[in-house]
Amino acid sequence: MRAQELDRVVDASVTAGAPLVIAGLTDPDATTYLHAAGADAAADTVIALYSATKAFTATAALQCVEDGLIDLDAPAREYVPEIAELQVLTELDDDGAVRTRPPVRDITSRMLLLHTSGLAYDMFDKRYAILARERMRHPSATPLAGFAPHAAAS
Repeated sequence: MRAQELDRVVDASVTAGAPLVIAGLTDPDATTYLHAAGADAAADTVIALYSATKAFTATAALQCVEDGLIDLDAPAREYVPEIAELQVLTELDDDGAVRTRPPVRDITSRMLLLHTSGLAYDMFDKRYAILARERMRHPSATPLAGFAPHAAAS
């Protein structure tokens, strides 16, 4: 397909009701096609993809598995050492005191891809929302860094 034909497809998507479309093609060396259409659209418009990134991430991770770069069942800390510092949130008191405990098992890449690692979205959990607001006030590489966790509840 030529660029003009691709432009027509992108523009037709907006005409059909899509608010914004940014389409691009790349090869190993360069961007070979890039076109944006829609309200205030530009090729460098920053958009939030949210969960759409999961498909891209999973595809890239599985390609790394095929190439022998990632073992899905190895501890994820082998690839991202900071994951080893994560604790399990057991309680968040009304006064903001955080109680954590060490995890029972290592998080694996498979768990991360299947969303079974125990990591949570702050929009779905009130406790994590509170921690996220605090984290924005005190940025850190790990969610609970900067807090002095109390001994885990028995």
